[in-house]
Amino acid sequence: QTLKNLSKLDFNLALLHFNESKGFGNKNLIDIWWSGKGQELTFALTLSKFITSNPLWRSARIRILYINYKVHLSERIHAIINQLLENHRIAAELKIINNFVDNLDETMIIQTESAKTDLCFIELYKAKKQTGIPAFEIIEKKLSALGSCMLIKASSDFESIGFDEELVIPPALSVPSTKLQAKTIEISNPSRPEAVSYFETIKADFGKSHLEFNSTAFDVSLNTIESFLENIILFQKRFINTLPTVKSISSTELKHKAFIKVHNDFTLQVQRSQKALKEQLLPQIADNIAKSIEDYIGQLNANLNKVPDKIFITFSLKELKAVTPNTHKAKAYLKRKYRKASLYGKKNTSIPFRLRHSCRLLLLNRRFKTIQDVLNIFEIVSFQMLSNLRNNLINFNQLLEKAENINQNGASSIESIEKEAIELATMLEALKQSTVDRINKLSERLDADFFVNLQKISNLIEKPHSSLLLAPYSKALKTDESINEELSAFASDWLKNMQLFMEKNKLEFILVTLKARIKARIKKQLLQVKSKTNEHLFQRLDAINKEIQHSIETQEPLSEKLLRLLLDDNYEFDFKTEAQIAFEDIQHLVEHIPEEITIIDDSIFSYSNQTNLSAIAPQTIPIRKIARYQVGAILFSQVIMHFDTSDKELNDASSAISDIIRLCLTTIDSHDNSFDNKEIEKQRQELLYSNIQNRIGEETNQINNILNSTDSNIDDAIKTAYDPLSLAGIKHIVSFFAAKNPSIRIWPFKWPASWLNSLKHGINQTLVRLLYTRSEGIIWIKKLSDKEENKITFSQDVHQLIEELSPSAPVLKDTPFYYQNLFSGHSPVNTDMWVGMETQINQARLAIKRFQNGYSGAILITGPRNSGKSGLSKIICQKILPNWEIIRIKPPKEGSSSTKVFHQFIKQSLNFNEADFDIYLASLASPRIIIINDLELWWARNNNGHHVLKEIIRLIDKYGGKHLFIINSGTSAWNFISKMHWPESSFLAHLKCQPLDARELRDLVMLRHKAGGLTFYLNSKTEKQLSQWEMARLFNRYFTVFKGNPGYTLQAWIANIQHQEAKNIIIRTPSVPYLKPLENLNTDTLNLLVQFVLHRRISIPGLASIMGVELSQSVAILNGLHRMGLIHEKFQAVYALNPYLEPFIIQILEEREML
Repeated sequence: QTLKNLSKLDFNLALLHFNESKGFGNKNLIDIWWSGKGQELTFALTLSKFITSNPLWRSARIRILYINYKVHLSERIHAIINQLLENHRIAAELKIINNFVDNLDETMIIQTESAKTDLCFIELYKAKKQTGIPAFEIIEKKLSALGSCMLIKASSDFESIGFDEELVIPPALSVPSTKLQAKTIEISNPSRPEAVSYFETIKADFGKSHLEFNSTAFDVSLNTIESFLENIILFQKRFINTLPTVKSISSTELKHKAFIKVHNDFTLQVQRSQKALKEQLLPQIADNIAKSIEDYIGQLNANLNKVPDKIFITFSLKELKAVTPNTHKAKAYLKRKYRKASLYGKKNTSIPFRLRHSCRLLLLNRRFKTIQDVLNIFEIVSFQMLSNLRNNLINFNQLLEKAENINQNGASSIESIEKEAIELATMLEALKQSTVDRINKLSERLDADFFVNLQKISNLIEKPHSSLLLAPYSKALKTDESINEELSAFASDWLKNMQLFMEKNKLEFILVTLKARIKARIKKQLLQVKSKTNEHLFQRLDAINKEIQHSIETQEPLSEKLLRLLLDDNYEFDFKTEAQIAFEDIQHLVEHIPEEITIIDDSIFSYSNQTNLSAIAPQTIPIRKIARYQVGAILFSQVIMHFDTSDKELNDASSAISDIIRLCLTTIDSHDNSFDNKEIEKQRQELLYSNIQNRIGEETNQINNILNSTDSNIDDAIKTAYDPLSLAGIKHIVSFFAAKNPSIRIWPFKWPASWLNSLKHGINQTLVRLLYTRSEGIIWIKKLSDKEENKITFSQDVHQLIEELSPSAPVLKDTPFYYQNLFSGHSPVNTDMWVGMETQINQARLAIKRFQNGYSGAILITGPRNSGKSGLSKIICQKILPNWEIIRIKPPKEGSSSTKVFHQFIKQSLNFNEADFDIYLASLASPRIIIINDLELWWARNNNGHHVLKEIIRLIDKYGGKHLFIINSGTSAWNFISKMHWPESSFLAHLKCQPLDARELRDLVMLRHKAGGLTFYLNSKTEKQLSQWEMARLFNRYFTVFKGNPGYTLQAWIANIQHQEAKNIIIRTPSVPYLKPLENLNTDTLNLLVQFVLHRRISIPGLASIMGVELSQSVAILNGLHRMGLIHEKFQAVYALNPYLEPFIIQILEEREML
């Protein structure tokens, strides 16, 4: 009960179960057991981070363990955990225990895996009460074989990590055994006694096979389809039931958000159900039909082999004479039989009946033909069911989209939406019943056909000339042999066509969803327009009007102070620029839809008379390119135009309001004038106020008209852009593209490789010129309609250089993450992986000895970017002062030169919340190592950029005798800082990170490579086959290209992997890049890049401060550099040099003596 109460209070719970016999063991291993969801993982990692900051736990390994029951989730789990660890900058291992086969008890798995763990984190709710077992017994059972454990329950303050389970609809494949006794029809047996037993056997054997086939092929399929539709109906009703609840929400804003959530949940549920149908249920039905057909054909052939080839039927001469056949041949045949019997004086004659031949014709070949017809109808029924289901779900989705506009529609409109939703649910029920009835009729048709053919055999036995009646069908028996193959192929063809047809459903739902999301994004922009208009126009007008009304009522002059404030609020509307930013979000949405979709559309219903629907050719639609064109060229251009018009009109309105305010200011002066006739003065003042109020009314109406016009124009633009995004409209667009380039065949859509290469080349050539004004869709249609070669621009050369230096994305995806992590710079630094810098370590050892002897000061470590400064500081601590506690003061991502921010980060590092941290530093009993990383991020190259530096100097002067300070700084930044702001007497030693030689680079790379467990190939030789000369030549090339810089060398090793397969990677020797694009950079651009070298990372306000420009100019500068590829967005709105260009940019800056 206590735990429940604490949980309701949303507290963080951590209950330690201390094992007195084992204690905390060797403090080498921490295990975190993760359930796959919730906040507990981030809570456990936070606790582990604090635990490992203790010197006793510093070398402890952290493992995250997950028990996996779904094989397809492994990659997603790795991606989630790796991103989490990167965000928290924690080194931990992930171990996935696959339990989907053995299904072992989780308690046993935990006890086995964590038997030797020194500290184990287990989520508290995993020990919850089970049926019949008290909770404490479950906890005791889990912890009995483990060391010390901590049971944790996180509050909602921690980030929730997890993944959604995919919708799985259980298959409905069970069939009642009583089905085999159903659907029987009375059949009259032949009157010939010698044939009755044979016929009874045929009826029993073939009848059993028929009923089994009918049950398994159609009844099971029907149950599966019916179950799926029931699920759809249920979740549709569930969403309908939520409408009254949402409607009852009093807050309009909350109600609108609730409808958006309902809409999003419905879209997600539909996508999951469609995925389950396509990937699970349809293959189940197809497999079931294929197996049923295969079994049925085998059973019929086995039954046929048991039927005798011939039986002899006795007819009297009287019976022969009584038969009146329709053909002369049959008459002649019966006369011969009659005369022959009469000649020998017989009263009866025996005539052979080809029983097996009759069964083959009527119970196999004709039967197969009927089944083929029924299966083709079943395929049409399936298609129509999917088509109607798609229309129903799309209509329901559109209803929910209407409901999102609750602010405009009102309650009555919601009631009508609710009514329409119920009608759609009723239609879905009718669709289910109609589908069930139609499939049942197919089953009944098979029943009727079987019994009719069986009755025909009985009737044929009664005919003495039956052999002649069967003769014309001999040719049919030969020509119908291909039916078996077509029946066997039906299931796979049906599945392929159904899945392709479902892609059509997916296509339409993608377009509907995309439209809703883009419309919501644009509407959000419109809301911003209205909000800003209300804030800066309507509120100003209202304030003026109220002030005038107050003056009229009190006969006091208008408030000059208020009017001056309103005049100063002369807001500049620029929604066009904001719309361009919004369009970047929209482009991101478009990029997440599939590149192309192959479908079969509704025209398949025109093939209902065909015997084989597999002959219908699928059509491939380049949906992403079409969406780019419609959204970019059509929608965006119109939206920008309308927002641009609105900006101009609203700015004019703002200017008009300023004029009104100036007019009001003149009335204040008129109050000071003395009129002999006070009545005239009053009338004059009232007339003036009346005119002003009339103008306020006119401006209010004008602004409302602007907003209404913008709203209407945006709706028209969305309609214009999205009306063509139907199947017919898409065909028209693709035909238009084909007309522009007749040599390219667009429909059915097949992309020749040469055309793709030409398209890619054309996009690269036109990118810079069109980037600000056209989307990628416009670029695509421009290339299709204009083959004129464009001059290659400089930016393309930079991007080509980046592509040459960057790793291949597909190869990077195939390369194991742990291997990449070894070379990423994020892997833990330890003495086992450390190479070189022994001189610097010895210098540090001497400096620390001086510090311990009573000398005050700090250790300064400088070096180029990626030269190992942070790693060297860690190695110094590990090798020389392993037992000292370390306090790392890391700068904010964007850097800061504010002492207030610096103090906040010190307090965070010290875990000290009081106002004066100086007292805390002075009160510490034992000395600490205080590492200040990235000094360049605590400084700015401007007049106010040195305050933090002075504070660091103060701390070193005051506490440098008690605590050891280690300062890391880039060489270029330090050269500026030291000349202007820093006394040399502050340091006990200055350690300069020097380049590694080729041999050290080899050791650096090979230590990590071997730890990764892969084998590399170079020039078709394995690493073991390479001679010492070849190995030396390889790493000499790395030294030549990257000047012995360890970080850039590790980065380039991954970039030079050309292929990865299994445990092997194929690498290439690094080449000296073509640096002409960088050498051709103008001086202004190089000066900007110098700032990135000096400050490492720069934000938009940071650049504005450094360069002394406005924020808008800073944004423009950063956008320009980003487009050129020279910088990248390291963090949100924080930029740094492109890591692959960085060493070469610094090289060029140094050659020009700009650093």
